[in-house]
Amino acid sequence: MLDDSLADAYSGLVILNAEQVWVNQGRGEHRTFHHNGDGTFNADGDLIDLRDHMVLWKAYQD
Repeated sequence: MLDDSLADAYSGLVILNAEQVWVNQGRGEHRTFHHNGDGTFNADGDLIDLRDHMVLWKAYQD
C-alpha cells in the first residue's frame, strides 16, 4: 500500500513506489543502493553525498 498522505502538505513532494526489481546475473558486480532521505545515498556501504544538489530539500538536512 502506498502512503501518499504527505503529498498535499509538501509542494513538489515526489513519491516513488518500486514496481519491480531484478538482478542482472551476467554482470560481474552486484551492489545495493539506498536513499537515506537527506540527500545522501549508500551504495554497497559507500556513502554518496549529493546534498549540495538537493537544494529544495535543505530543510531536511543536518
